[in-house]
Amino acid sequence: MRSPAKSPEDASTSGLSAATTTISPVDQSATTVGSVDLNSASVEQLNALGAGMIGKRIVEFRPYVSVDELLARRVLKRSDYEAIKGAVTVK
Repeated sequence: MRSPAKSPEDASTSGLSAATTTISPVDQSATTVGSVDLNSASVEQLNALGAGMIGKRIVEFRPYVSVDELLARRVLKRSDYEAIKGAVTVK
């Protein structure tokens, strides 16, 4: 007697089930809203926000009263501002 052969569908789904069911938690510390203070962060911290080399320019225009001053005082382009506005704060 022949043993039943597995169909290609059985092989592909059984091999993927373990890999696709594992869900890793999102690291919230990296995306904390308002975690970088415009008035005290280093140039390196500001550059690490993901909008390019913006740190030196932000430091040059200190102090800030609000995050919106980055646009009002023409410190950053709108696209750079939009990229970092959720990650910065003013204390």
